[in-house]
Amino acid sequence: MNIDEKYELLKSKLRDMGKVVIAYSGGVDSNFLLKVASDELGQNAIAVTIHAMMHSDREMDEAKEYTKQFGVKHEVIKVDNFDEKGFIENSGRHFKICGQWKVYSDTKRAEKLFAKYAECSDRFCACLSQGQSIEDLVKAV
Repeated sequence: MNIDEKYELLKSKLRDMGKVVIAYSGGVDSNFLLKVASDELGQNAIAVTIHAMMHSDREMDEAKEYTKQFGVKHEVIKVDNFDEKGFIENSGRHFKICGQWKVYSDTKRAEKLFAKYAECSDRFCACLSQGQSIEDLVKAV
């Protein structure tokens, strides 16, 4: 499959979904996906960015600016990783799993945490795609 065919397939899959919530970092990959989703779905494409201690204000400002340029609703979720004892104390030793958040040492705990994260992510994305705001979702929790 050539690049043009892949691009058309992506657009087709986005249209088939009808509504999407993009995990948006502001990087090259998520910018590309968000732009294509915005072009195909208009207001039915939403960007969600995790703002954690490892993200600079400049990165967050750039992410906000891009979403504004694309005309896409952008939700930012502030996460304080310093509450995670393993994140503070481990400093990369015994690194096991990488995802949105890093989890160290305890593989079983990491698997449970990621399973919970995936379940929450699915529920929040479903609600966001139906028009609920992050603020309403957080209040409900």
